[in-house]
Amino acid sequence: MNRKLLLAVAGVSLLVLAVMTSVAVTSANEGQAASAELLPVQTQGQPIMKSSTSDSSPVLYRLSQEDETMVREIVLSDSRIKELIRGRDYAFSVAGHPIEGKDWDIRAGAVLKDNVGFEELNKWLEEGRRDRRVIAEIVAVLSVGYNDCYLISVDMEKANIRQITHQPRPGLAIPELTKQEKERAVMIALDDPRVQELLKGKSYVVAPEGTIVVWHTTKDRKKIGAGLEIWFDKSYDIEYDWPWPEYDEKKYPSFPYYQEKTLHESRVVKALAVLIDLEKGKVAGIMNRPVGEGTEDLFKSKPAR
Repeated sequence: MNRKLLLAVAGVSLLVLAVMTSVAVTSANEGQAASAELLPVQTQGQPIMKSSTSDSSPVLYRLSQEDETMVREIVLSDSRIKELIRGRDYAFSVAGHPIEGKDWDIRAGAVLKDNVGFEELNKWLEEGRRDRRVIAEIVAVLSVGYNDCYLISVDMEKANIRQITHQPRPGLAIPELTKQEKERAVMIALDDPRVQELLKGKSYVVAPEGTIVVWHTTKDRKKIGAGLEIWFDKSYDIEYDWPWPEYDEKKYPSFPYYQEKTLHESRVVKALAVLIDLEKGKVAGIMNRPVGEGTEDLFKSKPAR
């Protein structure tokens, strides 16, 4: 494999909260950007798991839907993968709102052969990415929690895994949210009178796809709380005093380094972003979640499985 290729697929967008405040908000399925290399390491003919800290990773091109489905089935049928994601699914209900999600995610891609030219690449893309003759390797990227990622080399012909390479997040670990903390975050959010006021008379979905993310400090990555979204059935014109934390470790030197501010504005709102301080047991921020053109309407989405 070309050792100078760049990993282009491992990554899931952060909740929009991260754009609104300097406080770090991290999705549990966020891919790891640290590098790793896949090598055909074998022990007695069986693939083994291997850690790597190399500075190179493969460029992954998206596969056809059929191949993506097959890769997912192969990966999830492996006993080692089952063990890695064991206990990482969660389901609970708060005030009649079912929340189902998972702290892991799988994405798949193809590493093309070094001699594939621009015209051949375009032809492969236009014909649906099905021709495996241009593919050097098929790789799945498994993100587990906030701090662990695995690059998985898949043998499509034998329908098994050749190699699993552990790719840990570099630097300080990001704190994890327990199932109990996620459930408590939803309870605190829905019990808040300001949230109730904004939800009154509207149809809405709480934490669509089960997405509840950790809210943590930027430097020492200490857990403050959680963030979630609430999606409406349609857009509403709402004039409100929007509360949101001003985070500044110099201005507010004591944990959790923020002070709640309000901004009076009229906004077109399709979804709300809510920040919950778990230590204080209160909602620290409520803000319009911007929804751009082409953004999937998560009100219509089903819980993640």
